[in-house]
Amino acid sequence: MSHIVCLQMLFVLVAGQPVSARSVVAVVDERIDSGRDMQRLEEHAREEEARQRRREAQWRWEAEEAARRQRERDMWMSDQLERSERRPPAPNPPEPQLRSFLSEDKTLMVYVLDQERRADLFTYPDMAYVAKLGEGVTQVRFGKDAGGQDALFVAIEAGKAMSLFDRKGQPYGKGSRSPNGKQVVLILGKEQRAQLSSYPEFKPVAQLGAGVAEVRYGKDRDNDKKEFIAAERAGGELGVYDMKGKAYGRGMMREDGRLAALVLGEKGTARIVLYPSMESVALIGKGVREARFVKDPLNGGREILQADYQDGSRRLFLLNGQPYGKTLSRSQEEQAERLSAMESGVRRAFEAAPSELGILAR
Repeated sequence: MSHIVCLQMLFVLVAGQPVSARSVVAVVDERIDSGRDMQRLEEHAREEEARQRRREAQWRWEAEEAARRQRERDMWMSDQLERSERRPPAPNPPEPQLRSFLSEDKTLMVYVLDQERRADLFTYPDMAYVAKLGEGVTQVRFGKDAGGQDALFVAIEAGKAMSLFDRKGQPYGKGSRSPNGKQVVLILGKEQRAQLSSYPEFKPVAQLGAGVAEVRYGKDRDNDKKEFIAAERAGGELGVYDMKGKAYGRGMMREDGRLAALVLGEKGTARIVLYPSMESVALIGKGVREARFVKDPLNGGREILQADYQDGSRRLFLLNGQPYGKTLSRSQEEQAERLSAMESGVRRAFEAAPSELGILAR
């Protein structure tokens, strides 16, 4: 009933004109649909406005983040720039330097490039290349072979090693400096002549003889630790000289090269030493003329030291310096020599005709 009243009232109100109820319903539905459309439009507008606010917030965050990162980069660059200004500039790498060494007669020159320390030999003054002398060179010196018609040679030092070359750049020998650094023993030429020279002047002091394979230095414990030179020759023989090149004794190396027997000074003091360090093992005694290592044929070939004294006597020692307890007489030596010769003869005959000896034995 109320709906009808409403419709009647609406009927009266619509343009003041009489209309049918169906027309009124249509108008109402249209108005309702229009209201719903407006509502949807408003909701859409609100959603669009919310999305716009979110986009603007995202843009602001991205802009602020980009600005933050830029500030951090600027601060890092500023810090690096400040550090680089505080840090001293890196030095430029040194340019390779070329050192030159001219011989006294001004006929040879050696160039050494510091970077590689390579030594090259040239003639002077035309600067014709002769030969490469070596690498790792720390010093170059020129000297003369007093025993070889004053032949000029070049000495190059690489660490503790010293190598010698002739005018053509060919190997000419080697050198060994003394522990005190004031002398050097040079082994020169094919004859292996040992020349004692001053160092670093390379002035000849004395000739120590030929056939020297190596030189060693030592100290005489029984003579205020006087320094001496031991020149090693073929067969294990040692020539001993003082630091002025004068004869100071003699010695003999053991076959394995690990020990040496030395007789030093005017008193003929004999010692067994380690070789090549020259450290003392045992004192044999004084008044010794010669000492050498031998084998006792009567005791399985045991190796001992035989010391011949200046008074003509002979004594035997163990390698630790203890007396051996017996001495070979001349008759025993002759007997040992005959036995050794007989054994050698039998051995040679057996090697020559073993089958014939076997038949005779049967």
